[in-house]
Amino acid sequence: MTYVASDDLAEIGIEVSRLLSDIFAAKPQMFRIGYDTDPPHSTFTGRLRYIVQRLEVKARSLESLVELSGVSVSTLRRIRNGDGVSRSTATRFLQNLQRNIAAREAILLSGIEYGGWVRAPLTAKRAIEEVRALLAQLHLLADGKNQSQSLLSESDRTELLNILETAILHLKAPLVNKPFLSSLLSSLKRVAESAAEKQIEVALGAVATATAAALGRLIATYFK
Repeated sequence: MTYVASDDLAEIGIEVSRLLSDIFAAKPQMFRIGYDTDPPHSTFTGRLRYIVQRLEVKARSLESLVELSGVSVSTLRRIRNGDGVSRSTATRFLQNLQRNIAAREAILLSGIEYGGWVRAPLTAKRAIEEVRALLAQLHLLADGKNQSQSLLSESDRTELLNILETAILHLKAPLVNKPFLSSLLSSLKRVAESAAEKQIEVALGAVATATAAALGRLIATYFK
């Protein structure tokens, strides 16, 4: 995927959220094409067009936006040219942008460089949900406040919780970041090995082991 700066995505993400709110409010005037006499970006179609134009300038081509937006080049071209699209297409376009922008921002906050993004295939859905369920269980255990003996220092536990929260959000998106998944797998293995060695927080270690195994299978099968 072509690089788009974080500040640009953050600004675009705000407009995406506003447009989705308008869709769900079902405003009857939303989908009119608009005329040259309309103020810039005053119509829904004009606002969609603005988003695609901004992204195209940064990404340098419409083809580079297919994965980020989840729609075809021809649909992106229609939006960019102000030809209008159906409500369902507009909704899909905006929801994909919203999820992928949120996922990318979460990855940036975790310190992983932008790159290595791939589309999650539909066949991976069950495996991804298995990993997300295990991550949620692991987060619950790691967030426990009453350990008599703690496997992790306070800073390490906070870092692990942040990584788990990022991963749970990230795996909701249509795109996944391969370097982040590899980093997550390494973190899970370290927790599992430490728990086995020290025999502290055994339940946390067991779930970390199971999560690492499920994530390893997911990566090996779908994201080599």
